Amino acid sequence: MGFCTLKCLGLLPVALLLAGCSTSAQRSSQADSPSTRHMSLYGPSTTSTPQRPTSQGGLQQVSFVVDGDCTDPCLDRHGRTLAFASNQHGPTHDIYIRPVQGTTVTRITTDAGEDVMPTFSPDGTKLAFASNRAGQYDIYIVDLAGGHPTRITNDLADEYHPSWSPDGRMLAWSRTNPNSQRNELWVLDLQQPGRTMFIEYGTMPEWSPDPAEAVLVFQRARQRGSRLYSLWTIELVEGQPGRPTEIVSASNAATINPTWSPDGRSVAFATVTIDQNLPDADALDVWRVQRDGTNLQHMTMDPGDEYLPSWSPDGRLYFVSSRSGNANIWSIAAAETTNTTNTSTRFADAAPDEP
Repeated sequence: MGFCTLKCLGLLPVALLLAGCSTSAQRSSQADSPSTRHMSLYGPSTTSTPQRPTSQGGLQQVSFVVDGDCTDPCLDRHGRTLAFASNQHGPTHDIYIRPVQGTTVTRITTDAGEDVMPTFSPDGTKLAFASNRAGQYDIYIVDLAGGHPTRITNDLADEYHPSWSPDGRMLAWSRTNPNSQRNELWVLDLQQPGRTMFIEYGTMPEWSPDPAEAVLVFQRARQRGSRLYSLWTIELVEGQPGRPTEIVSASNAATINPTWSPDGRSVAFATVTIDQNLPDADALDVWRVQRDGTNLQHMTMDPGDEYLPSWSPDGRLYFVSSRSGNANIWSIAAAETTNTTNTSTRFADAAPDEP
């Protein structure tokens, strides 16, 4: 499944996400080249180390699993219900929901396969998710009122990370082509289930919540064959894809797991640093950026890896963190930052002017 190995599905230690995602030669050519513009993700800087966030930012732990983990958080559009994947009750992950202001947990799937990456339909009545219960990963939809999941995709490719359009009519997902091994983005009109359309190479798509536009954000390797990902948007105009636009990248990190703010103006994401010279090499942190690439903000710089952000309508970011040992879900006010130890030196540099 390439980069989206089982960790992208929330199943492997996050430090393995981008192991080997760039060769030493690639690191050297990007980090040490005199043509590289050392611009931190905070903006132009005369030093290579940006200012560190220091406040706790209302940090809250949301899940408290000791055996197993909780991953893939997703909020419904009202911010009342949290969906996630967890293996707290067995060897494989199932889909769960719980009220944000409560502790009761409802188990939605009970299959022997891995059920991961849940996402709410816009009306909150259904969940789309990925499952390998049939052998490879496919997209399924389950009605929260009850009933068996409906299988949406059915071929030999791994298909994962579904995302609904804001009107609930379209579904996008990632597909790893079994022949080329390239990651692809596909969309389906749920009112015409037999018609799927390839729109671009990339992975981890998420549909803009703005109903006035048809735009997806996704991650794509900066060069074919590389796992040094950057974040892109692409528009669907009259059903046809166009105007792919890179919005953020880093010369020493992959930018992954993009998710829209509720108003569609910002994107939160995670970075994986890959510079072996850094004390915290291969660590993951959460960031946010305006969709035009401005106002980049480093959100978390804490012990452990933090990734897979998901925005709530109340302005909080939910994300997965290993700070407590097991992977659990935490949240932070999106206007704040965290650095519980104030000793981390990890950072990511913006891409060179001419990569």
